[in-house]
Amino acid sequence: MTLRSILTLAVVLVVTATPVYAEVMDKEPTITAIWAWALLGGALSVLAWRWRWWFGAIVSMVVLSGTYGVYLEISDPFVGPAIRKEAGQGYIGQFYFSALLGCVLQLFAVYSGMKVRRASR
Repeated sequence: MTLRSILTLAVVLVVTATPVYAEVMDKEPTITAIWAWALLGGALSVLAWRWRWWFGAIVSMVVLSGTYGVYLEISDPFVGPAIRKEAGQGYIGQFYFSALLGCVLQLFAVYSGMKVRRASR
């Protein structure tokens, strides 16, 4: 290719380029996925803590780290407002309520696991 054809191609690409409006919510979990993560993660944690304390700790860390990851995106100063604008305040409320329920289930899992351990001694 000659320099002239390269410059012509570059000009054509720059002139015909259009802006791309990428959505934020196509990269975020749905409300159903958030609730499933909280409820199934809590139920699995209860079973894991009752079986072995170390397995319960691993499952709880995985579940809580997933929830914390979504929290970091919601509270991010750049991504958070875009999520609020695109998904609405209901999405944020649903996330916080499911995260609260998930944390309560984690605490219940630890409590029930310790109770089973004490009863078996």
